[in-house]
Amino acid sequence: MRYFISCYTDEGRRKKGNQDSILVQRAGNGREQAVLAVLCDGMGGLDRGETASASVVTAFSGWLEKELRRFRWRRKGRIFHSMDLILNEADCRLRAYSRRYGIRMGTTATVLLLFRGRYYIAHVGDSRVYELGREALQITSDQTLVAEEVKKGLLTEEQASKDPRRSILLQCVGGGDGCVPEHICGPVKEGAVYLVCSDGFCHEVSAEEMHHTFCQEQMSDEKALEEQCRILADRNLERGERDNISVIAIRTEREKRNVGDRFSH
Repeated sequence: MRYFISCYTDEGRRKKGNQDSILVQRAGNGREQAVLAVLCDGMGGLDRGETASASVVTAFSGWLEKELRRFRWRRKGRIFHSMDLILNEADCRLRAYSRRYGIRMGTTATVLLLFRGRYYIAHVGDSRVYELGREALQITSDQTLVAEEVKKGLLTEEQASKDPRRSILLQCVGGGDGCVPEHICGPVKEGAVYLVCSDGFCHEVSAEEMHHTFCQEQMSDEKALEEQCRILADRNLERGERDNISVIAIRTEREKRNVGDRFSH
């Protein structure tokens, strides 16, 4: 599988800083190629959101290269266990730092690994992963108060999108009594676009708009991907988005092989 990757971040028009942090890395080659995408959205209502998000991203900076050999047998439990170790250690460090200095810190954390035709996601908070293939699919679930009320039938999706409590998280990294990441695994689709984005990227733009923008014939290189990321970020701002806006876009494509490859050792 080949991957075209672009990312984009914007502090927005009403924020004095960017509390989003992103990381994208590749490792391996040929059939062993893997891609890691990490997006963290520091909590604006707490202290030092940018520090919290950056600390989690930094914790994953050397993880892929170090762990790739151990993942070659595709043991799902091992991959998620390794992701959880990083997230739980980051959670403990942030909570210890908060206690020491008498502040409150927290961040969302959404980690996506693409490896050997499958995706592995560890997810805390309300950043999102979308799969844009034949249709638009939100893979992750928002871990928010209003999303929980939608599940219980207390709110409709439309009511939840306008509810002033929509940014209240049920859990985050560093801001509570520990975090329990959601684990999701599935097959990677060829010719699809996988988006990892902060909530600022999807408040004012629908999944259908994302699908229309990214799933086009000409979307075959990283420059084109980056331009579409910018277009949707600008559209969010034009519609009044107040938050920071960040997105990582990964387009998949079947690896082209030479005729002689099948006979190589």
